[in-house]
Amino acid sequence: MIAIPRAENATDPRPRVALLRPKNSKFSGEIGSSAISPAYGLKSWAPVLRFSASLELPAECALLLLAQAEPQPAGELTEIEIARDYAVHAYRHDLPDAVQYFFFAEKPGTWQFKSWASDAEFLYCRIQQDHLTRVAMVDGSFVTQNGQNVVCYPSRIEKFEISQPVNAGANTRINNGNGANDRLKSESFDRVL
Repeated sequence: MIAIPRAENATDPRPRVALLRPKNSKFSGEIGSSAISPAYGLKSWAPVLRFSASLELPAECALLLLAQAEPQPAGELTEIEIARDYAVHAYRHDLPDAVQYFFFAEKPGTWQFKSWASDAEFLYCRIQQDHLTRVAMVDGSFVTQNGQNVVCYPSRIEKFEISQPVNAGANTRINNGNGANDRLKSESFDRVL
């Protein structure tokens, strides 16, 4: 679903929001309308997006919100089927020029899935033209991909983010904000997920 503001004219430059649910989600979505109160004593109608499913609990529902300055393909979001013993939930967002991965740890501790390993509560990775271009980690100390360190700290840190353009070249140094430099290698990363 893409939410587009009501336009005064066809060239309205206002941003819009794309809402993606995993294509293999067990939840179904429906668009409707409902009464809202924009201010005390006022009532108006607004679009509403509802998701529902009849599932055994615990259950998980994911929705990716994409802010778009101009119309562009929203891509496709997929929940990666992972056995429960991996202790991680993962999603893949395919775009025309990149792939983004989202990993959510189910419990504290180290988790591993295929070529990725970390102790992060949340991990985001973007691969563009076969190069790892962005990593964001919440509450973790390391990330490895194919056995190579991408991020490595002696103890857990609250948050961490590094990025580099695709054309930055191999082994570009990126300051991590703590006075040290990390390397985000722009070698080929496989798309095993």
